[in-house]
Amino acid sequence: MYFSFPEFMYPFIIQLQIAADMMKKKNDGSSQRTAIILCDNLVELICYRSCEDLLGWFVIHEKIDRLGQGLGPDYPKVNKLSWDDWKDGHSWSFDTKLALLAKHDRISKSEQSFLLSMHRYRNELYHQGLKWTKVLSCLAVIYHRFACEMLSRLKLPYFDYLESPKFVNGYETIFEHIEGEDWGSKLLDAFEGDWCSADETAALLSEFCVTMLGALDRDIEFILDARLDVVNPTQVINESVFDTEVPEVFRLQHDVDSEAAAKRIESARKKYYKNDPRPRLYKSAAAVSREKDEIKCVIRFDTLFREVDCLNSAVRNLAERVDEAIQNQIDVMRGK
Repeated sequence: MYFSFPEFMYPFIIQLQIAADMMKKKNDGSSQRTAIILCDNLVELICYRSCEDLLGWFVIHEKIDRLGQGLGPDYPKVNKLSWDDWKDGHSWSFDTKLALLAKHDRISKSEQSFLLSMHRYRNELYHQGLKWTKVLSCLAVIYHRFACEMLSRLKLPYFDYLESPKFVNGYETIFEHIEGEDWGSKLLDAFEGDWCSADETAALLSEFCVTMLGALDRDIEFILDARLDVVNPTQVINESVFDTEVPEVFRLQHDVDSEAAAKRIESARKKYYKNDPRPRLYKSAAAVSREKDEIKCVIRFDTLFREVDCLNSAVRNLAERVDEAIQNQIDVMRGK
C-alpha cells in the first residue's frame, strides 16, 4: 500500500511502531531496554530536525528583514538568534541542542530536564546492559508517549512532501491510522497497547525508590550494630560517602597520621549531611507517587533515584568492609 508523507517521516513512524512492539513484551527487560533506546534515538532525530527548522526560519526572517517586509501572522515567530545559537544548532551535543530548543520555546524547561534524564538512562542501558528491570516498562511507556507528542509538534514547512507516494511493506496499519493532514493528533492513539496509566507509573517509580531505601536502612542498621565507634545513621552515611569520594590510597599519600591531617579528614567526614537524609528521601518517594504529570514524575524520580543510588552504593561498600573485618576477626579467634 502507498502513503504520502514527508520522506523523513517514514523511519520516524516505523521506529515508533517497532518500539511499541517491544513494549508489549512487558516481562522482557531486554525488550523494554530496546524500546527506550529506540525512543531516545528518535527524540535525538526530532531535536536535530527541530534545530534545522529553527535555524531555517532564522535565515528566512533575516532575509525578509533585509527587504523591509514582514512575514505575516501565520508564520512562526523566531527570537533573535546569536552566532552562539547558530553554533549550538549545529552541535553534536544533545544537551546543547536541548538548551537551544528550550531557549527558543520549542520545548519547555521541564521537558528539557525530562529529556536529559531519559537520555542518561538510555546511555547507561546502552553501555552497561540490562538494569532497573522493575521500572523499565513504565519508563519506556512514558518516553514513547513523549516521543509521539514531540513528533506531532514537528512542523517543517520548507520540507516538500514526496511527489509520488511511498510503498510501506509490513507497516500498513500504522500509516492507515494516521493518514491525513491531522496525522499528529492521531499519532498517540495509533499505537495500541495495555500501557501503564500515569497513576500506575507514578506508583511503580515510587515503590522502586522505597525498595532501594529499605536496602539502605538494612545496611545502616548492620553497621550500627557491628561498630561501636559510630553512634548514629548520619555518621554512617557521612563516613560512607567520604570513603567513596576520597579513596584510602589517596589519603595515605597525604600523611594522614599527622594530627593536622587527621583533623582535616574528620572535618571532611562531617560535611556531607548535617542530619539523617532518609526521612526526607521517604517523603520525596511519596511525592513521586502523588505526581500526576508524567514528565514531572520522571524528573522527581530521577532526582530521588540518583541520590538514593549513590547512598546505597557508598553505604553498601562500607557494610561489606565491616562484614569482612568481622569475618577476619572470627577467623583469628578460630586460629585460621
